[in-house]
Amino acid sequence: VGCPEIDVARSATIDLLLHFFRRNDEAYKTFVFTSVDRDEVFVCVKMHWDAAIDHADESDHLLQLDEYAVATVLNIRLSSGPTNPAFLPFRKAMLEKRMIRSHEWEEDAGPMGTRRRCVLRKRDVINLLYDKVTDVIDVDAMMQAKLLLSYFPLHSPAALKRLIRTWARVRYWTRLDQPIDEIQAYFGSQIALYFVFVGFLCQSMVYLVGAALAMFVFEMYRRGPIGACIDFAFGNADSDARICLAFMTIVWTQVFLACLKRKVNHYLNLWGDDVEHSSTVKERENDRFRGKLGRSEADENRLVMQVTHRERRLGRYLSGMCTFAFILITLLFVALIFWYGARLDAEGYSWAFDAAAYAVSAQIKIVKLLWDTVSWTLVDMEHHEMASDYYNSLGFKSFVFQFINAFAAFFYVAFAMQFIEKCPSSVPGGPGDCWGYLCKEMAVTFIIYCAFTLYDIFFSLISMSLRLWSEKRELAKRLGPDEAAPELSFIEQQAKMDEYDGAAMAED
Repeated sequence: VGCPEIDVARSATIDLLLHFFRRNDEAYKTFVFTSVDRDEVFVCVKMHWDAAIDHADESDHLLQLDEYAVATVLNIRLSSGPTNPAFLPFRKAMLEKRMIRSHEWEEDAGPMGTRRRCVLRKRDVINLLYDKVTDVIDVDAMMQAKLLLSYFPLHSPAALKRLIRTWARVRYWTRLDQPIDEIQAYFGSQIALYFVFVGFLCQSMVYLVGAALAMFVFEMYRRGPIGACIDFAFGNADSDARICLAFMTIVWTQVFLACLKRKVNHYLNLWGDDVEHSSTVKERENDRFRGKLGRSEADENRLVMQVTHRERRLGRYLSGMCTFAFILITLLFVALIFWYGARLDAEGYSWAFDAAAYAVSAQIKIVKLLWDTVSWTLVDMEHHEMASDYYNSLGFKSFVFQFINAFAAFFYVAFAMQFIEKCPSSVPGGPGDCWGYLCKEMAVTFIIYCAFTLYDIFFSLISMSLRLWSEKRELAKRLGPDEAAPELSFIEQQAKMDEYDGAAMAED
């Protein structure tokens, strides 16, 4: 049942948005339609080319010089190898002299199959549109007041189909290389850097797996197939082989980190993200920021939401202390599981430590779910005004917590169990073999983690399909058997998708 007051306020919000976008002095194209079940209103806005160019000039938006223009217009000799021209604040005069690198727009197919080339990419126009709108309208405040359900940039069906056809298919699962430039051009630098890390990690793991296989073949030659399999599965013998593998892993890790840093810096330079931006295009604001309305320190004529320095310092102190307390509680849970397992093992229950291994694996996932709920509140206490600062803090806290939550049990078994309590009496390596128990626990945790990973992948797909099916079912009931229910448009389907925000990126 709708509330009359909020319905009137939402209607006024739609009128306000349409009045803003349909002014004579602004160049926007708008399209308004209702959902198939007529309970949502969609306002689609497109910024015209001329308006985007004008605002890019006004805001000193950074764009990359064209290689040909650098050599001809600026008369700068380039090297024969790959070059990466600089990113400079945009001026209209650069466009007239064709000094800016152009990009292909997939959705603007012209006659004879040609496509339009523009100096602005689609995500550039999205950033410029967001900057222009938020100069006048606080869309995040509208969402907090429930006047807007959501706002999001629309996908490009043509570009998505191309990425799916050339990259996101099951038959490409063995590919170790990633189309990084195409991902960055469509999704942006942060998501592209994630795939830089994942792709380079898979490529680098080939060398580590090769070293492990070579050691395995050597153990088969020395001890026979059965002995080598047991040693590699549970690690209860041949400490020289384990030391050799540990040394190779340490060397591999150091080389991997050095090469990854060089690779990330290469892409940051290639995309112009390694320079200090002089652009006045605003970053995305944190829609969870709560403050008091007051005069801006930079411009006293403006009223902005803000908090005092004392409130911010106190909030960050409390957030850090609460995070530390949550980590201590997590460690306490791990200690209680092993303490109770050791107690049952001492009473003759040989399965106690096996049960503890499963309990620790379940505890890792359960506590992670609790952290996903609590972490938002902890970062809210720090009063971050910008979304990037908010999600950076969330990502750092999540990394520290996840590391301790995932590996605390392994460190305890490897280095402390033999001194605090006796090692398990029933493990593949024999009674009192903590190392064999550690390897078994790692194998159990790895298998359970793989199962939860598959759950995370398919849950989003299944939940979205169920939402679409439920909506179609309700619409069919409302229309009756004589009228066919219309299909949801691509825009409506996108509105039903789970939001991939900074928190999801930090978790990945």
